[in-house]
Amino acid sequence: MSGTVGELATCSLGEWLQQVDAATAQAASEEVAALPDCAAAVSVICGRVSHVRASEDEFLLDDGQTARWCVGTKPQQQGVVDEKATQLQAGDFVAVTLPSPSSQVQQHQPESLSLLQPVSIQLLSRPQSAGGQFPPPQGDWYRLQRDGRSRLHKLQARAQVLAATRRFFAQRGFVEIEAPLMVPSPGLELHLAAFQVQPSARYLITSPEYQLKRLLTGGMRRIYSLGKVFRHGELGPHHNPEFTMLEWYRAYADWTSVAHDVAELCAELAQALHGSTTVRYRGQELDLTPPWPQLTVAQAVRQHTGIELLPGVVPIPLPFASCAMKRQRGQFNAIGPTAAPGYPSR
Repeated sequence: MSGTVGELATCSLGEWLQQVDAATAQAASEEVAALPDCAAAVSVICGRVSHVRASEDEFLLDDGQTARWCVGTKPQQQGVVDEKATQLQAGDFVAVTLPSPSSQVQQHQPESLSLLQPVSIQLLSRPQSAGGQFPPPQGDWYRLQRDGRSRLHKLQARAQVLAATRRFFAQRGFVEIEAPLMVPSPGLELHLAAFQVQPSARYLITSPEYQLKRLLTGGMRRIYSLGKVFRHGELGPHHNPEFTMLEWYRAYADWTSVAHDVAELCAELAQALHGSTTVRYRGQELDLTPPWPQLTVAQAVRQHTGIELLPGVVPIPLPFASCAMKRQRGQFNAIGPTAAPGYPSR
């Protein structure tokens, strides 16, 4: 039978018969004879067995697009189990034939709602694994599948965010710039430490700022970068030495234009991920719909810590302010999306 793993094909019965191997043509004809007269087409799903539940006579078939539970744990023809055949194992490549594509095959159908009743199960191949069990009990497959597939869902959500971000800037005439990752001179801020690439005298970038600003001086007006940056020593619950940074610039615009970009971008990302500009954060409902209110730094500190900043005085360090907020209110509560001009303090 021709086809590749991950292929989901729905074809007429005659077309399907032409694709089967000569050795299985007779068996296929017998299956056809037993099909209901109303079955004008069949569906063939080629994929890999990810998991077998022998006690419930089911196996999980992954076709590269979604996972479906199928009834049966041994190869069978027209519902008749081949008792001489060995039981299906995780890692096997199989072809599953279904009589009713319209009712049983649905793209991206939830796993819990996709129990299929195959007409036949054909074992295509059984790869020999040097390590034994497939997939390994502590391998990546289990890490992605456990905890309700939370890790898998996060990877999918991250891909949506990246795609929506690029779409947002493209619609507004921004040009994406891919900054070099290894440069002769990284950022010169005293609080940033760069990774040096040995044995060369180059460094991994701490941000794409220098590269983007050189293009600004060259005449480009709307540019952005979305890629990896590296900062040595920034490791903790909310920091990683390697992370993804978004940075953009507008020529001939003030900070209010950039603040408007931020509000619109956040709203569009929420819409792309959740279908709404209203999200929940730490148990609170936040509306990201632009325009956002403005609250100066001095007003924010006064409102949430009770500390009055004198005009022109550099505000207290952020860690101290954070502790003061927690001490004053027990736990800091989100105040919603807010633009905060007026620094150091006004």
